[in-house]
Amino acid sequence: MKIAGIVLVTLGALALMGAISAGDNILGPLVWIIVGVFLIVRANHKIKYNEKQEETNDWTSTKNENKSTPM
Repeated sequence: MKIAGIVLVTLGALALMGAISAGDNILGPLVWIIVGVFLIVRANHKIKYNEKQEETNDWTSTKNENKSTPM
């Protein structure tokens, strides 16, 4: 998703420069830039969330391993 976001931001920026220089409406390129930024932010958030989940899983698995079960 991050790569797609970077591609959309790049294409949106190029289209925005073209629209500004031609005097056309800039709404279309701005939409692609916004969608691209959203994809990048979402991908970064997903990576951080997964890292946090892994830390939590590591902590709980260590906690369970250290428990001694009575026989």
